[in-house]
Amino acid sequence: METNRRSAPRPRLFEGARAPCDALERSAPADAAPRSVARARGLSWLLALGLAAPTLAACEPAEQAEAERQARVVAQRVSSRASEEGRRILRKAERELGKLRGKVRRGTQRLREHSDDAKEVLQQLRPPPGEAPPPVADDAIRCEGDTCTITAETLARFAKDPAQLLHEGTVIPAMSGAEVRGLQVLSLRSGGVGERLGLRPGDVLLAVDDAPITAVMRDAETQRRLASKRRWTLTLRRDGSAVTRTIALR
Repeated sequence: METNRRSAPRPRLFEGARAPCDALERSAPADAAPRSVARARGLSWLLALGLAAPTLAACEPAEQAEAERQARVVAQRVSSRASEEGRRILRKAERELGKLRGKVRRGTQRLREHSDDAKEVLQQLRPPPGEAPPPVADDAIRCEGDTCTITAETLARFAKDPAQLLHEGTVIPAMSGAEVRGLQVLSLRSGGVGERLGLRPGDVLLAVDDAPITAVMRDAETQRRLASKRRWTLTLRRDGSAVTRTIALR
């Protein structure tokens, strides 16, 4: 009678309680399965474990121990993958930060160079000490439309002493970002060369022929090449638009 009691089937109350144990066994991830499949199975297995928790006590002790072991394995895998993903993101962020630091260093160096360049230009634009030279003769410069002519004597006067031009008005470096792109006219001497050539306060002198205005100021070869010509085109920016004026020798 005692033997029959032990071998008797489980009561109907526990027939449904076996399902969580079976679900855990079916959804446990296999080591040989592909990573994506294992991940899907692992997640479904964790879900099944959560749903089975209230009735897990109905599982056999060995089955419950195996379920707990598999839960630990899955938790370790998830933690390992999350750590590796975090390290990958951190390495990428460090690389991007290194690139940004390099750009900042290069930009700082360029800014220093261009700042020194602007200071040098300002130094060159300071009028020499002493009184301003007398204005040019009335017929020294004649303009019609966008074309002006200048006498050889007037040109020779300023070619001999270019510093005289600094008394004809006030100009400062025109910056584009950190670079000197031209010379901005702040003021002009009344009846002076600049005003007679049709320049206005606010104009930005950009180039003479194809030479940037900064090269005209500094480069000896550019100065010799322009001095050998009898006609020049001055390019400037006025009110945001490009304007050209032609200067010819007569």
